[in-house]
Amino acid sequence: FNLSSTQKSSLDVLDFRHANITFEGLDRQILDNVTVGVCRGQKIGVVGPNGAGKTTLLRLIMKEIKLDSGELEVMPGVQTGYFHQDHRNIDFELTPEQQIQKMKPKMPYGDLRALLGQFQFTPGMVKTQMSKLSGGERARVAMLKLLLEENNLLLLDEPTNHLDTDAADAVEDALKEYDGAIISVSHDRWFLDQVCDTIWELKGDGTLKIWPGNYSEYIRRSQQ
Repeated sequence: FNLSSTQKSSLDVLDFRHANITFEGLDRQILDNVTVGVCRGQKIGVVGPNGAGKTTLLRLIMKEIKLDSGELEVMPGVQTGYFHQDHRNIDFELTPEQQIQKMKPKMPYGDLRALLGQFQFTPGMVKTQMSKLSGGERARVAMLKLLLEENNLLLLDEPTNHLDTDAADAVEDALKEYDGAIISVSHDRWFLDQVCDTIWELKGDGTLKIWPGNYSEYIRRSQQ
């Protein structure tokens, strides 16, 4: 089963141009005259201290909040999926099996079960109501659902929280296969090493620095 993106967007996915936004009620800026772009297939990890505005960056792209000034242009053909930490994109009344059947009613049952198996779901778990599953199990269903949607840009907010090693490996493997663009906020250094090819560092003072390479390369270069 190939977890690929929907039809290709343009080569450029989105652009921030001279973007400015300030924390509500505070003088400190999240973005101060930031110009940066995302290309098709690019996999970006967003890092920085707590309170630097990492999740705010994702919310801007989702148009949940607006810039104070400057521009954010999301290119035609870009379809965005958002992985929330609270897994709000799943129906807690359904089982994992029903969740996927609802999305992909024409998928052969054997393929559906194999897919859930790839995400570490046992035969008993696939028929358990989502509300009775652990946070990690819900996270796996939420991620699988996101990957099955017709997106070509994924925004991920701490995608490996609550996951054990095997489950995190399954998610990382799926995201490495995914041929759309990814912007992920994560404190998981292993995830950032395995999945990302670019690091965006939010300093907490309004600046955003771009580091080519994965997290280990970012650490090595930033300490030079």
